[in-house]
Amino acid sequence: MIHVTGIGGISAKIVADSISGNNRITTFEIEFPRIILSENNTHKMISKNSSSTRAIPLASQIDLMTNSHYVPTPFTKNQAGMSANDIVEDQEGCREIWERAFNNAKQSVQELMAKNVHKQHAGRLLEPFQMMKVITTATEWDNFFWLRNDENAQPEIANLAQCMLTAINSSTPIVLQSGEWHLPYYENGYWKPHFDKISLENAIKISSSQCAQVSYRKSDDSLEKAINLYDKLINSNKVHGSPFEHQATPMYLTNSANDRMDVSTWEPGTTHMDNGFDLWSANFCGWVQYRKLIKNNYCMNYSGLLK
Repeated sequence: MIHVTGIGGISAKIVADSISGNNRITTFEIEFPRIILSENNTHKMISKNSSSTRAIPLASQIDLMTNSHYVPTPFTKNQAGMSANDIVEDQEGCREIWERAFNNAKQSVQELMAKNVHKQHAGRLLEPFQMMKVITTATEWDNFFWLRNDENAQPEIANLAQCMLTAINSSTPIVLQSGEWHLPYYENGYWKPHFDKISLENAIKISSSQCAQVSYRKSDDSLEKAINLYDKLINSNKVHGSPFEHQATPMYLTNSANDRMDVSTWEPGTTHMDNGFDLWSANFCGWVQYRKLIKNNYCMNYSGLLK
């Protein structure tokens, strides 16, 4: 798969890229500084799973970050507005101050650990220096690139967008038909019934398990791990559905707008039609998102909400 690296540890790797008709769906594994997580999460048309402070043991997090933590490259001069273009002359001095802040944060976390403070609190002090790993899937990438591949964007997310754009423009998507599946982390990123020995059910379990495991930056692609994790996500008291947003199958689409307007003909998992008569499954156009095939994948009747 195509892997493009940027500045300061930023990178974008395509783990699945598929197309059906004119509808393309692409899944990236991206790494970037946590300081731009809020900007990345602004884009609601994109499904995401990311590494989590609450999921990773603090000792492991500290070991990881001691050798690999985020440092701005380069530091830019203060000026009015949200963007800065000029470079600070004393880059080494700025880096020393940043490293001192990281070491102080690390020491504070270790002191909180000694007081038996949980990582959901103690670990937050490390977040300004963390690198994030995120699995991200969409059929609609244009707005993301239009906003973020821009000189006025935060430099880190602009560099990430440039890496992602280079990767997607260099990738040739696999052609899939109805009944075939886009499956990140399973084999070459797709499943076809006449070519795969493993069942679709188990292939989806492997894919969704791998997407879920990014939360704690581990990777176990065994079928046993996939079955166990799938069961925990699906059959727990509350379904945790986000890892199942990355798997999708092409919709069977008729060319007739009149036929598409007949809701009774829509495939299971189809959620709506836009004013251009395109059918959608949640945030995917032309593809049925696996999450939308899972019973009770989100709560519609919370008993604690006064109505």
